[in-house]
Amino acid sequence: MPITKIISSGTAGPERGALDGALEYGVDLEGWCPKNKQPTGDNIPEGFKLWELDYESEEARPIPNVIESDAILLFTHGTISGDTLKIIEYCRKARRPFERIDLLRTGRLKAIQLISRWLLGTGDNDYDDYVATPPENCILYVTGDRESKSPGIQQEVYLLMRELLNEVNGFWLYPIGEE
Repeated sequence: MPITKIISSGTAGPERGALDGALEYGVDLEGWCPKNKQPTGDNIPEGFKLWELDYESEEARPIPNVIESDAILLFTHGTISGDTLKIIEYCRKARRPFERIDLLRTGRLKAIQLISRWLLGTGDNDYDDYVATPPENCILYVTGDRESKSPGIQQEVYLLMRELLNEVNGFWLYPIGEE
């Protein structure tokens, strides 16, 4: 099973969309958030292991999530900036495999194809000064533009992650209702 765990801070946007998609699929979930900044409301799912950092820095939030993951998947709407740019810089320093998908330029089906190829090691894994491929059983940190910067990105990532998990993990688990 290529994606064994999703790392997320639960922040509105791709992180929350990935969390919701993975929850439906039964993939393990965990992540780090800044001190006193745990997401509230929006029914944060039971079983989502979210740990608070010892410091409040929003800037430092992604670092433990990058460290805990094997590969990083970034979703944007257009130009890379802010936290997303910092995450890419940190990935390069840590020599981690990462894939960035601009959802304004790449449709959902094409994005799933690109991400699947990247995860399976048949995509472009050359990062100029290093080559890195996600491992077969991958812990994936999903992040990108915040919902406040890119309205609608959370829902786009949610739908994409459901299809991606089905594609790369090879099967779909349907939730069974209580009797």
